[in-house]
Order: sequence, then C-alpha cells, then structure tokens
Amino acid sequence: MKPHGISIGLSRVKSTFFIHIRAFGTLQHDDYQYMVPTIESALSEVTQPKLNVLIDITELDGWTMNAAWDDFKFGMKHRREFEKIAVICSHRWQKGVMHVSNWFMPGEIESFNNHHDALVWLEQA
Repeated sequence: MKPHGISIGLSRVKSTFFIHIRAFGTLQHDDYQYMVPTIESALSEVTQPKLNVLIDITELDGWTMNAAWDDFKFGMKHRREFEKIAVICSHRWQKGVMHVSNWFMPGEIESFNNHHDALVWLEQA
C-alpha cells in the first residue's frame, strides 16, 4: 500500500511567515480528519488577518471523492484568510486543479515548478 497523507508546518523566510502543506499519495477522508483540526488550531492563534500558504503537491496522486469534498469545504471556510497561495506542482492535471481553485479564492494563487520560485513569489509584497 502506497503512503498517503498531509504534512503541515509553519515556516518563515526573512520576514514572511507562511503555512507549508505537503500532500502526497491519494488523499482520503481520514487524512482530512487529522489535518483540518491541526490547521484550524494553528489559524486560531494567528494575529495577522492574512496568511501566505506554500502547498507542495508534486507527490500528490489525487483524492478520493470524500477527500475532494473535504478539501473544497476547508478551502471555502478559510478562503478569506489566505492572501497568497503558492502551489508547487509537477503534473498538468495538478495545475488544472489549481486553476479551478482560483475561481473560489479571493487571494492570489500561482503555480510553480520549484520551491525556490514559490518562496520568492511569496516574499514579494
């Protein structure tokens, strides 16, 4: 069985703070049962109204239907808290999913092929 899940971290580069999320394998409903409370707990302590997010989906194979719905609900609930979202992706379908997400998010969303370019973009005012 191939590993799947989500790792979450809080990072800082110079004066820019952001949430770093790495998704891998085929995400399932259970993955969101652990991820959502963890991120919501971290967000409840943030005093800044807007956050920058770095999402690495280069190892993501996809979602089960329930997990896709969980992802959509989470994004809709917190969409106004995310100012900039940098998505590192390696497949064409991942970029397509990212562009659809852009329809629902008021903040900026950009896709990148590597970590460095994503961080540079997040640091820009």
